[in-house]
Amino acid sequence: MPKLELFRHDEVGATYFAVTHLNGAVNKSRSVYASYLGYALRAYYMTMQDLETLESAKNIFPSGNQTLSATGMWFLCTEAYINTMLKLQCLREGIDFQELKDKSISVRLNVLAQKLIFRWKNLVAQVLQRRCTSFPFTAMKSFMTAHLEKN
Repeated sequence: MPKLELFRHDEVGATYFAVTHLNGAVNKSRSVYASYLGYALRAYYMTMQDLETLESAKNIFPSGNQTLSATGMWFLCTEAYINTMLKLQCLREGIDFQELKDKSISVRLNVLAQKLIFRWKNLVAQVLQRRCTSFPFTAMKSFMTAHLEKN
């Protein structure tokens, strides 16, 4: 009979991003754990506890016991979020994340921004191209061209 201890490191309830294939199949090696959610939750509660202590103080200004811990957790949350987004981008493009893992946070953020900005520009260009060739725009363009030719 299995013991409860065997399920300690089970992934039930954990949040993962899965990069699927075209047929919708999920490969375990193509999933990324969203660790930043746990850091954000802890940082939020630490911050709220300090604010509650500050609001309920009568005569003394509280020292904010958890302020430094909360600030550290917010930093860990931000770094974990950047790493998660970068891992997803690396999985999508077939790049090894291990090369970027040891870089500074500014370098990782720069790489992520460059990759996402490139994708964003392509997406905007595609949307604009579709919009410009849609019926109302072409009808308006032909109307304006005819109106300008008259004058």
